[in-house]
Amino acid sequence: MKRAFTMIELIFVIVLLSILAAVAIPKLAATRDDAEISKSASSLATLIMDISTYYTSVGGFKSDTKWKNITRVNLLLDNSGSAIDNTTSINTDVFLSVKNKGCSKISVSDGIVTVSNIGTSNDTICVAFNEVESVKKLTKTHKFGGSNVKFNP
Repeated sequence: MKRAFTMIELIFVIVLLSILAAVAIPKLAATRDDAEISKSASSLATLIMDISTYYTSVGGFKSDTKWKNITRVNLLLDNSGSAIDNTTSINTDVFLSVKNKGCSKISVSDGIVTVSNIGTSNDTICVAFNEVESVKKLTKTHKFGGSNVKFNP
């Protein structure tokens, strides 16, 4: 009799732990997504700052400039996850990586950097990323070198 009672207690504990796990695991996944979105929003701000710093120090964007020479922010060649390499020119449109998905398109041309929201409505991570207030503020055209002064080293 004592042994049967212990088995019932053990089953009861297992059921309770299963219920707690069923509630906790989805919340943990959502927290991870929130952390990734927050990290990517910070990366977008860092990218704009890196581009600005490069433009200011060099005096413009040369056609042979490579993305990897400007920033270490994780960028993609397309919005499906192909990473840039050491030969990707700054004249090539790139995408900011958010969980290996391109959620923002970055285009550079003659001191003008355009950040575009290209997240698709069925991609929840891109939708959530583009709803972040700091991302909304950075999703625009940024102009560097407003006085058109050129630096000649």
